[in-house]
Amino acid sequence: MENVRGPGYFGPGQVRVWHDPWNCPPDQPTERSFVPAWPDHGATAAGFGHSGADFWVVHHFVEAVRSGRPPFLDVYRSVAMSSVGLLAWRSALGDGQSVAVPDFRDPDARSQFRNDHRRAGPDAPDAERLPSSIRGEVEIDRADLERAERFWGELRR
Repeated sequence: MENVRGPGYFGPGQVRVWHDPWNCPPDQPTERSFVPAWPDHGATAAGFGHSGADFWVVHHFVEAVRSGRPPFLDVYRSVAMSSVGLLAWRSALGDGQSVAVPDFRDPDARSQFRNDHRRAGPDAPDAERLPSSIRGEVEIDRADLERAERFWGELRR
């Protein structure tokens, strides 16, 4: 699933859903694109930040408080979703080695990461720094950086 590319921030505003032929019912197309319809409260959500996403976070939190039912996107599911990028990076650094997404509801699984502060970036202490490239640390040419900063400045105007 991805957004359909095109001019503007959201392109044509469509979502593309594609299935491998072996993972698609025989009576369904393997690919389709459509403009998704907002569920209830869509008009309200559209006026909030991040194209409505900010509204849904607040809405589902308020509904959980009012009803006493836990929200679908609880802290554990949110942490698992957030961890995917870092775990994928660790897999890439390990030459594609499989890295499981832990069940953060399990205290034993969480404890394996309790003091793990490894991350990429120049602000990370040496003992915690992951390489910013699968080829190791990459030196950025000053002229390239200046050219990029000029380009980014033009985009902000």
